[in-house]
Amino acid sequence: MKSKICIGIGLVWSFFLTCLLQAQPIKVAVIGSITGTAAPVNEAMFAGARFALEEINKQGGLLGQPVEILEIDNFSHSIGSKQAAQIAVEKEVTAVIGPMFSSHAIATAAVLQKAKIPMITPSGTNPKITETGDYIFRASYTDHSQGTILAQFAREELQAKTVVIFTEVSSTYSVGLSKFFKDAFIASQGQLLWDGNYLQEAKDYKKIIQKTIELQPDVVFIPGYQREVSLILKQAIQLGLSAYFLGGDGWTDKIYEYAGPKLAGRGYYSKHWHRLSPNPISQKFLANYEAKHGKTTKDVIPLTYDAVMLLASAIKQANSTERSKIRDALAATLNFQGVTGTISFGPERNPIKPVAILKFENGRSVFHQLVTP
Repeated sequence: MKSKICIGIGLVWSFFLTCLLQAQPIKVAVIGSITGTAAPVNEAMFAGARFALEEINKQGGLLGQPVEILEIDNFSHSIGSKQAAQIAVEKEVTAVIGPMFSSHAIATAAVLQKAKIPMITPSGTNPKITETGDYIFRASYTDHSQGTILAQFAREELQAKTVVIFTEVSSTYSVGLSKFFKDAFIASQGQLLWDGNYLQEAKDYKKIIQKTIELQPDVVFIPGYQREVSLILKQAIQLGLSAYFLGGDGWTDKIYEYAGPKLAGRGYYSKHWHRLSPNPISQKFLANYEAKHGKTTKDVIPLTYDAVMLLASAIKQANSTERSKIRDALAATLNFQGVTGTISFGPERNPIKPVAILKFENGRSVFHQLVTP
């Protein structure tokens, strides 16, 4: 009798597994740069998405269905991002994760909003992304949020009264973050001495640095990416510019390696996450991820993980794979416990969440403080 029961249970379990394997998969597209100049940075986004979806499928998928990843290349530019979104529409995906960069995400969002496919960018911070429409979300804070907090940090923590801003004029990210910082700094009675512009492919920044030295600001705000910021800071230190240097989430540890030890104690920047965050969910994620993939300090990995898990939570809450119901469940997200912090979506589908401030010190970036809006 016992053997018959065991056989019966085995048959039921086998039937369950067969049904799960045969179930129609929930298709989720991950759009980003597989080729092109942005590919090395974007690889972290794909890694975060794969890890999250592996965990979901190990736990039985969603609503009894496995989740399938469709990785679509945007070739590191906006036109490619639009084309990738069109492929996602043709593949009839349930939702889209990505792209990483703001300019890429804006192009993708326009197509997906029209098709009414939910999209969550893990790290695109420009406000225009979610302004595209009600199907577009983000897991990262906005440029408005980080710009405002960085201005507040400059005024209160660094006691800065004056600032010079270096803006990369061909970058949507740089122009947007520059504006929000400037508006908040001036609104808090700080003084903008000069707004200096530069181009992405520039290699010599001595002209704008020399002018900045003459102005003697308390802080130089540089809302750019690793390559340009590294060159600017190295030349600024060599030329003797005496000021605090402040940046946004486009900065990385590599900047310190290139600019040199004189940056220690003078360089600060915002980030979406840091491995030394006291958040217990973050520490659990780190232990699991690093046991499989090794040490990581790239915040786009936990950001993408959170983006996927926000989507998974919405599908469970909606108890449906219908896009409109998933969209509604995402919009209603409140106090989601993520790796990058507690997340609630505001009326514009932007997350209300903490901002980490990092500091260059002892050859690397260290966790300085967490600012909750």
